[in-house]
Amino acid sequence: MLLYAERSDAGRGSLYSQLTLGAWSGEELVPVAKLAAGLDESSLLELDRWVRRNILEAFGPVRRVKPEQVFELELDAVRASERHKAGLVLVAPRVRGWRRDLDARDADTIAALRRHMLTA
Repeated sequence: MLLYAERSDAGRGSLYSQLTLGAWSGEELVPVAKLAAGLDESSLLELDRWVRRNILEAFGPVRRVKPEQVFELELDAVRASERHKAGLVLVAPRVRGWRRDLDARDADTIAALRRHMLTA
């Protein structure tokens, strides 16, 4: 679930292409990953337009957006973390797709991510 977006100048102009994604912990969305969008150019432009129309708050360069956009991730592992609010960290997360067909309630949960956690 997209929680925050930040502009990136890395070869993409000044588009909102740095994403912070979250997962449900009960009724709360908790950040679980910050990563580059990794979308094709037309999807990135569409996402940028959506972000600009759906900003709830601004914190310096970061924009909190309405929690409506679901993204599917690929990752190498899930590890426990005492440092992160979610209690876990996603190792090498990458956007696999923008799931426009899913509703906010369809986003993953912290419990589901924990089931994939490495114990070593």
